[in-house]
Amino acid sequence: MSQFPESTSSTCPGCGAPASTVICPYCGTLTAKVDDLEAERRALDAFHHLIATEKDKEKQGALFRHGFIPQHTPNLIEAGLRCATFTGGWNLSTSEPTTSALLRLRSLVIRLKIAPNTVEARRAIHEFEAILNRQSSIDRRALLTGLALVLAPVALVIGIIYWLVQLFR
Repeated sequence: MSQFPESTSSTCPGCGAPASTVICPYCGTLTAKVDDLEAERRALDAFHHLIATEKDKEKQGALFRHGFIPQHTPNLIEAGLRCATFTGGWNLSTSEPTTSALLRLRSLVIRLKIAPNTVEARRAIHEFEAILNRQSSIDRRALLTGLALVLAPVALVIGIIYWLVQLFR
C-alpha cells in the first residue's frame, strides 16, 4: 500500500490521464477529494514527492505552474516553505524550476492574503514576499548589468566614429 492516498477518479480532471494516485503524475492536479486538513497535507506531500522525484527540470516547472494548491492556511504555508527551496536563493537562475517556483510562490501569497488572517499567515506572507522581492531585485540587477555590457561597447563605437568624423573633417 502506498503512503499517499489513492485517486477517487478514474481520469485526471486536468489532463485526462489515467488517475491512480491523489496527484496526477503528468500535470500535478488533485484527482481525489480531500475534505480535511490532514488529507490535504497528505496530498501536498504527494505533490512535493512528485516534484522531488522528477528529474526533468522543465517538467518540474510545469508541475509548479499547474499543480495542486492547498486550501487550508497551514498547508498553504507548508507549500510556500517547500516551494521556497526551489526559488534559487541569491543566484541569477531564470531557468526551470526556479521561474515556475517563483510564480507558484506568488500564487500561494495571494491565496494566503485571502485566507483567514492569522499571525502565522501574516508572518508567512511577509517572509514569502521578502523572497519574491529579493529575487526581483536580483533580476533587476542582472538586467541592468546586461544592458551596461551591451550599451558600453555601442557607446564606445559611436564615440570612435564621432572622433573619426571630426578628425577627417
